[in-house]
Amino acid sequence: MSIRMRAEGVCFLLCLFAVRYSAAPTRDTNMDIEHALDQIEDMLDRGDLRSAKTWCSRVLRQDANSIRGLYLHGVVSAMSGDSSTAEYSWSSALVLDPSQVDIAKSLAQLYLQAGRVDEACRLYSDIASRSPGEASAFFYLANCLVQARDMQGAEQNYLQSIALAGRDQHVVVAHNNLGNLYSGKGLHDLAILQFEQALAVNPSYTDALYNLGNEYVKKDRFKDAVTAYRKAESLGHKSASTARMIAQQRMCDWSQAERSHALLTKMASGVAKLKGLPEIQPFQTTFWGVFDGPSALAIANRYALAETSKSSSYRLPLSPFSPAAAPSRLSLSSEGRLRVGFLHPDFDDSQIAPHVADMMHAWSHARNIETVFFTSCPSEEKENFHVIRQAASEVICLNRLEQEPNSTHRIWESLMAASVHVLVDLKGWGSAHRQDLLSLRPAPLQALWFDYPGTSGASYMNHFIVDSISVAPDQEAPYFAEKMLYLPFTYFVNYHKTVWTRQRLLNEETAVIPKNDAEKQVLETLRLQQFNGRLILADRNTMQKIDASTVTVWANVMRQFPDCVLWLMGKPADAVENIRNEFLSRGIVADRLLFTESLSRFNHQRAIGIFVDVYLDTVSYNGHSSGVDVLWEGVPLVTLSADRMASRVAGAFLDTLGAGELRTFSFREYESVTSSFLCTPSTPC
Repeated sequence: MSIRMRAEGVCFLLCLFAVRYSAAPTRDTNMDIEHALDQIEDMLDRGDLRSAKTWCSRVLRQDANSIRGLYLHGVVSAMSGDSSTAEYSWSSALVLDPSQVDIAKSLAQLYLQAGRVDEACRLYSDIASRSPGEASAFFYLANCLVQARDMQGAEQNYLQSIALAGRDQHVVVAHNNLGNLYSGKGLHDLAILQFEQALAVNPSYTDALYNLGNEYVKKDRFKDAVTAYRKAESLGHKSASTARMIAQQRMCDWSQAERSHALLTKMASGVAKLKGLPEIQPFQTTFWGVFDGPSALAIANRYALAETSKSSSYRLPLSPFSPAAAPSRLSLSSEGRLRVGFLHPDFDDSQIAPHVADMMHAWSHARNIETVFFTSCPSEEKENFHVIRQAASEVICLNRLEQEPNSTHRIWESLMAASVHVLVDLKGWGSAHRQDLLSLRPAPLQALWFDYPGTSGASYMNHFIVDSISVAPDQEAPYFAEKMLYLPFTYFVNYHKTVWTRQRLLNEETAVIPKNDAEKQVLETLRLQQFNGRLILADRNTMQKIDASTVTVWANVMRQFPDCVLWLMGKPADAVENIRNEFLSRGIVADRLLFTESLSRFNHQRAIGIFVDVYLDTVSYNGHSSGVDVLWEGVPLVTLSADRMASRVAGAFLDTLGAGELRTFSFREYESVTSSFLCTPSTPC
């Protein structure tokens, strides 16, 4: 009996369920659409994308022309990663009502994320024309034009945004972005003014503080830079502490060396645990010894992955040498010659320029090699670039391509059209690098050489050209991402015959002819010291390469030989002041230090050959191109090889020359070898 009653009860419930749902409409004909849209927004706030998507579909089935429904459907799709559906929904809404500014902004942002910059800028331009009094419309258009590399248009729209914005948040960011634009154009005084105006509105805007510090550094105002960085650091800017330490190093301010060392050590040990990009950039690891091989490799690898991710958004044609493409081979040229490309975006201002120019000149006589040089072409050709222009089979001016619309695509087309078999990157992670394009594999073989003493950390770089002293095969090499190609002597190929011989034909063999009054004053100072019987020691590396331990050794030598003076660089002014104080604290008075500005390249080298008795190399980062120049003049160079490539390059020079006795491995040995060159009967060792 109980079983029968249960069965009847179940049957009753099923019938009730069937009656209830059979009475429901098959379409949402009676739905309150506005209420439903409100519910969708609540679902989005809660992160319930699945329900929001279902309800959007129901709304659009009832009213396919619902602007708000199409907008929210696009939002749900974009948040779900379905960008094509988001684009369709938002485009449909704009067809129905082109005046929907928020929808147009969303679609433009979607285009930017997909690398469709031109389409995004057209949308932002339309928004600005429809909203002539809205500051944000011109602000977003300016941001887009920056990505399109239309700097003139971006500047005009930032200024319009500032004029309309008054003192709201848009004007702060507009000033900041305009400052970055001016900085990129080399207009550092205008950039400083914009950052200062942003801070006048919002003194706690950390990006403007950080950027202001960067501009002060470019103007050699290091004390002001440190002040700006400290404030940004106190407000939580994640890169300000690193920038402050770099600025202090460049001005030779070692007052907080222990604190900086502890912070850098913490950064080095924590790289593996970071989720994003490290504060320290790859090139900065070459200066500080706390970054050992594993940590330097890990940092470079993170940045290489970031460049690969960035370049994937460019929407460029796939390279046949990309891992994603089918295997491809590049045939030799029609003359059966190997085409070698060299990439250095700012070559003409580089210290390695004369050495590469001479190497290219030598290669121009090779029958089986063609060379293509990718660089920024100067408006007025200097001697080094003139040699490159004549020696290379082809020169491609990157800076001129950068001025064209869709510049990244134009540069990529030029790289691919060059059809090089080997692309040699001379820049590494230095300023103005193009790791983004290298990550797309424009050549079947890609190698790093010359100007960057560290690994790229990248899988897209095949080889690193080096020597066995600069990078020991069993010690440093395992921490390079590239395969080593070892040259038999120094990797830093140098050949002064072309450039220097041409210069000397214009002058007497040993003459140094000053080009201006400043050079004349420098040469007269050196001649006077030599006339008075002073021994002249020199280090003409940039000040940031000097550290406290090196100053201590130099001061020890100078106390031992009271008739010697030390010739150093005369800038930046903040560094000169600090170095004077450091030497004074070690018993060396100011008149034994000669701080002078740089001479022209040829005169500087000849002055070293004529006046300098011993050249003292910096330890943490050797003189590379400057060290070569010294040795070509026959001046003894004393160096100390540490455990990183940047500090071992000069040792390879000396070993190549058979002068390995000038290569030392401790500060005590460095001091002893230097002193041995200065011994005289009147001042015995």
